[in-house]
Amino acid sequence: MKTIYKYTAPITDLITLELPLGSKILSIQNQKEQFTFWVEVELDEKEVLEHHFVVYGTGHPINDHAVQLKYLATVQFNAGMLVFHVYGILSNDRALIDTIKGERRENE
Repeated sequence: MKTIYKYTAPITDLITLELPLGSKILSIQNQKEQFTFWVEVELDEKEVLEHHFVVYGTGHPINDHAVQLKYLATVQFNAGMLVFHVYGILSNDRALIDTIKGERRENE
């Protein structure tokens, strides 16, 4: 049997969520000034996987790894004054994730 669970994350440029195997992201929105993910999950699934998401602000450069990213949502914060775009990282390749983390730190 499936259900929908809610997962939250603070405003940050790289988000990691542990989700049951086979989970499906339905929506990402702002709720109480946090990224809020509504995710369809299988209740009986015991295996969990790390899912990684990278967040870009409007007007900020998107790195060369864009081919390994999948656009998921645009989320507004602070009454629309901050607009972020959330991409799923399609690979669980730790080297790629570490590279993206390093690039994000360089741009701070």
